[in-house]
Amino acid sequence: MVDPLRRVSAKLVEVGHVYRNLVVTRSQTGTDNSFAVVFELWNRNLFTSADEFSAKWTLKENGVKVNGGEFECPAVEPLRRCRFTVPGLSEALAATKPGAELFVDFEFATKVDHPWAKKGWVIARDQVAVSKSVEKKDTFAAANISLEQTERTVAVTAGSTKAVFCRKSGTLCELTMNGKTVLKDPVPGVVAGPRFTCSRAFVDNDRWLFLGGWTENRKGGNYYSRGLTQLQYHARPFEVLANGIKIVTEVTSGKSAAFTQTALWQFAADGRVRVSVEVEPHGTLPRALPRMGLSLRLDPTLNNVTYYGRGPGENYVDRFTGSFFGLWKTDVASMYEPYVRPQDNGYRTEVRYAEFTDRAGKGVRFECSEPMFLQASHYTWEDLEFARHRANAKRHNAALVPERDILVNLDVRQLGLGGNSCGPEPMKKYVFPVEKTAWSLTISAK
Repeated sequence: MVDPLRRVSAKLVEVGHVYRNLVVTRSQTGTDNSFAVVFELWNRNLFTSADEFSAKWTLKENGVKVNGGEFECPAVEPLRRCRFTVPGLSEALAATKPGAELFVDFEFATKVDHPWAKKGWVIARDQVAVSKSVEKKDTFAAANISLEQTERTVAVTAGSTKAVFCRKSGTLCELTMNGKTVLKDPVPGVVAGPRFTCSRAFVDNDRWLFLGGWTENRKGGNYYSRGLTQLQYHARPFEVLANGIKIVTEVTSGKSAAFTQTALWQFAADGRVRVSVEVEPHGTLPRALPRMGLSLRLDPTLNNVTYYGRGPGENYVDRFTGSFFGLWKTDVASMYEPYVRPQDNGYRTEVRYAEFTDRAGKGVRFECSEPMFLQASHYTWEDLEFARHRANAKRHNAALVPERDILVNLDVRQLGLGGNSCGPEPMKKYVFPVEKTAWSLTISAK
């Protein structure tokens, strides 16, 4: 949880949240005033009253702070609970926009200096949803398109967007929006456009997956035996429709596991692009997949990242309770989590949208039909996977070399981390079923 340089890791943030001694939850009942928001405070301290700590609240509207302040922490005795309200919160909620997604963040800190912490040291945090966003009306309207076709490419222009598709790769080879290059194949054979992928650089806890289980129980082979680390893409002839392009790609592995990806690309008159994806697995598959989503390479200048989801640090589907919803701003290099042994890292979960921009603020926005798992890095999963030392293997120096491009994963499914480096596999609810899956991704200029 703390590395050799004594840096705080995302794991430590999660453990600190799980071990907190002041816990806030929503406590609304049918007899409460409909205009009041009632919470419950659980004091898990053994000897200390809750009012010995200061308390703050923050109201977030769609991830942005819009109100907040201090309040008197209820005098809850050790190992007791009580219900409470926050002065001024009801008025703050009334001033928010209709249909907004609202969260209240709580923070508790020491009032005086202690031998173990100075005054103001935060000892507990919580985030409580007080409303859910209303499902937004889909304003995307596919327009009729005009094409420029060559033997190798198909080009579409819609508004200020120009999209060029490669017939061989079956995806975008160039995308320009508002005069800004979003992505472009850097060299022949290196594909920048969105493609279905399912692998990750195995984490220490993935031993049950990449080894097929403990030594005495390795049934059905391991992940490598299914060939999914060597995906190949075979695009069928494009089907040009009045309002889009349909591309079917057979994604095959080095062994028997495979997928059929069907992508319908559509364009709005204002330049927005939508790809509706359906992935159907077939063949002999492993016990689980690490992830399911689209991988792409963005232009190196789009280094600034703004996303609305859980943050600000790394979090995964079974390790996110200490990561709160917010509108977070960072850069690609800062999203990297430097584990001692290189492995998958840097994901953000439940992401509503993500924007990648250059220094001038121009770039691209991604928004999925369901909350995404977002990863942005200067390393491919192969860079990380094959840089780590293997047990009983001769040690060698395989230093990580960052790529210029920004490597992005926009996923709709993610396998939990679990604890199988020394304990159990992920809980069943964090192992998604490998089945036909459909989603859509909308790409717009920023």
